[in-house]
Amino acid sequence: MRAITASLTPPATTAMVRLDNFANPALAVQVVVSGGATFTMNHSNDDPNDTVNPIAAGSMNWQDGMFPSGAQSGSASLTFGMLTAPLWIQLNLTNATGSVRATFLQVGVHAHSNIAGGPFVPLSGGEPGLQG
Repeated sequence: MRAITASLTPPATTAMVRLDNFANPALAVQVVVSGGATFTMNHSNDDPNDTVNPIAAGSMNWQDGMFPSGAQSGSASLTFGMLTAPLWIQLNLTNATGSVRATFLQVGVHAHSNIAGGPFVPLSGGEPGLQG
């Protein structure tokens, strides 16, 4: 899986990142802060793109309990890992100076791959019945 990067520099103040709910839920996060920026990170499992029960983006419930204290009102670069990945992460720049860049990486092969052949086939051969 490729890394997803969100960068904020004023006047931008918020970026939302959609993680892969079919991928391995382990998540590595690296946040790089420069120029005196401060930031917060929030997570949500509400999904405005859900086909059965969509939640309007403005009505999403955002919380910060899954993140370490350095990601809540943070002002320094940090790296951390999570055993569970939420559907969405919101990166917020909380002052009008500097910049913040967050990179998210979910490593591993997801169990719902429909790739049956070629260089990107999972080592397990994908779904049962598919040829690897």
